[in-house]
Amino acid sequence: MIRWSVLALLCVVSTAVQAGDEAAADPAPSAEAAPPASDVLELKWHDVKATKQVKPMVPAFAKIPRPIKCKMVFTIDEAGTPSEVQVEECPEALKPNAKKAGHKWRFEPVMREGEARKASFTVILKINH
Repeated sequence: MIRWSVLALLCVVSTAVQAGDEAAADPAPSAEAAPPASDVLELKWHDVKATKQVKPMVPAFAKIPRPIKCKMVFTIDEAGTPSEVQVEECPEALKPNAKKAGHKWRFEPVMREGEARKASFTVILKINH
């Protein structure tokens, strides 16, 4: 078991070093080239309407004092489905459950100029139970 772990670790380190060498060989992008315009709107929580919210399950073994606050950053697609959920400022024992619950949330599509757009916003989730 230990041999496989060491072998796997060596493979990961070797791959990372090779990737680092390839990245170092590439020339740096010129300062004149502007980054591509982001098609994701940065919004506030009150600008988005949630149609379904799922609270994360708090593990029983985790003696986390209440109330619990989790800061979650959502990126939703044109249909209002979360494409990415980042959990920040949350107890470590709760982060995986918060991320799973965040992917189950649904939102009304964000409309700008008559068409649905991708959007990103932050939610601070408070758990009292």
